[in-house]
Amino acid sequence: MKALLAEAHALRAHVVTSSMTMIEAYHGRIRASAWSWVLSRVKVEPVTRDVADAAIALLAETGLHGREFAIDAALAVIASSRLGRVTVRPL
Repeated sequence: MKALLAEAHALRAHVVTSSMTMIEAYHGRIRASAWSWVLSRVKVEPVTRDVADAAIALLAETGLHGREFAIDAALAVIASSRLGRVTVRPL
């Protein structure tokens, strides 16, 4: 994660994630200071009703459903709302 954030900083790229991705990525072995450091360099977007509705539509278009795709669909919607080029990478 440190390398990814350093690369993004060097490229002047914004790093954005969803609030649900934070929940998915967190586990008890992460030091609080490391977690705080990462979050200080990441813009966390909420999963609003509008994001949820768009994610549902995306899943319906692709024939996918269920919890294994839900967070990724929300993140795709959030990424698609950003200006410019976007890449989606796992944490």
